[in-house]
Amino acid sequence: MAEYLWEKNLFQFLRDIARNKLVDFQLKEAQRYLLIIEGMDEFQKASLACSTYLVKHYEINNHYRNLMKPTDLVEIEPDVTFKFINQIKKFQNKYPNSPPTYEEFLASGYQVWLHSLRSILRPELKKTVRKIWAQISYFQNEDDFLEVWDYCVLTYGNPEMIMDKVMGTAFEIPEEFRPLD
Repeated sequence: MAEYLWEKNLFQFLRDIARNKLVDFQLKEAQRYLLIIEGMDEFQKASLACSTYLVKHYEINNHYRNLMKPTDLVEIEPDVTFKFINQIKKFQNKYPNSPPTYEEFLASGYQVWLHSLRSILRPELKKTVRKIWAQISYFQNEDDFLEVWDYCVLTYGNPEMIMDKVMGTAFEIPEEFRPLD
């Protein structure tokens, strides 16, 4: 009996070490991504916002995943973050000197959603994820954002993007990730 308890405690100890290492890695990765975003200009941030928006629609249309309800999504599909990692790898630019394709454009938006969904599973990431969303949802000049938005609609667009712009719901943020005031 004592040997069983010792093995059980050892297993829990090793599991906790592995979890802590994973959380540390994911937190550093999210913080690194935040630093990259903070170094972007307004055009780049607007492009990332558009890409994030397109991923939301891509997931609804192709995989029936509602990213606007991330807590429900993670409950229903606990391995969704692994699927997003695979999507990012699949979509990333294979030819760096060529213009980005639709899939390559989506890869950057998937990064935002990947960190966001991880924060549902790992509350330690929540603060960094809120900062990421704050960076890509705030624009000094809304005209710059609308210019990029129009470019994205013309280049990668779909009817939902046009309707959302008209309705003023172009960039909604899930409640779990909204920046705190």
